[in-house]
Amino acid sequence: MAGYSHITWTCPFFTWDEKTAIHCEGGKIRFPDAQAKREYAKAYCARDGTWQECSVAAALMHYYDRKEDSHEGKHAKS
Repeated sequence: MAGYSHITWTCPFFTWDEKTAIHCEGGKIRFPDAQAKREYAKAYCARDGTWQECSVAAALMHYYDRKEDSHEGKHAKS
C-alpha cells in the first residue's frame, strides 16, 4: 500500500501518511521532519519482519489476541 511518501508499507495497521506523520490504526505519529518520518517508516513500518517490533503494532497485536481469546471463550461456554 502506498501513501504520501510512496513507500511500500508492510505493517497491516498502516492507514495513510503525510509529509511528517504516519497514521495507523493505533493513532498518529508525528515527526520533526520528513526525513525522521522516512527513517522510522523504513525501520519499522515498511520492512518485512520489523513492523512487529514497533511498540504501537505490538500493542495492537496484544489487543487483538486478547479480544480473540475472549471471543473464543464465549463460544466454548455455549
